Amino acid sequence: MNAQVVEEKILSETQVNTQKRKEKWKPPPKDWSMCNVGFDWNKSKNLAGGGWVIRNERGVVLCHSRRAFSNIQSRDQAKLVVILWALESMESHRMSHIIIAGEFCEMFGAVERPQAWPSFLHFAVEIQRHFLLLMFLCNVVYV
Repeated sequence: MNAQVVEEKILSETQVNTQKRKEKWKPPPKDWSMCNVGFDWNKSKNLAGGGWVIRNERGVVLCHSRRAFSNIQSRDQAKLVVILWALESMESHRMSHIIIAGEFCEMFGAVERPQAWPSFLHFAVEIQRHFLLLMFLCNVVYV
C-alpha cells in the first residue's frame, strides 16, 4: 500500500516536471530564421527519422523536410545523423541567419565545451567539421 502511494507521488511529480519543461515556440530575432529539428529512433528496427522546419520571426514556415535513416545502432547515432543532415540541408538551401533548435544539448555542449562532454568527443568533431563550414557560409547559431 505505501509503495503504491510513493509510486503515484513520483509519477505525478514526473508529469508536473515534464509539463514545466515544455516550452512554447519562441520566434527568432528580426531578420533571423529558426530551424527546429526533431528525431526519433526505433531500436528494434535500427531506424531513425528526422525532420526540420524553418520559420521566420512571424512563425511562417519557409521550408521543411523529413527523412528516414537505416542501420542506426543507437539513439546518439540517430541524433548525430539527423543534426548533420539538417546542417547540410541548411547549406544546400543556402540559408543564412539560422538558429538551430532541438533536443541536442549534449551534442552542441560537446562542441562548445569538449572537456565537459568527453564521451561525446567523436560527435563534437563531426558536428564541428560540418558546422564550421556552415557557419562560414551561412551565419548559423544554435540553442
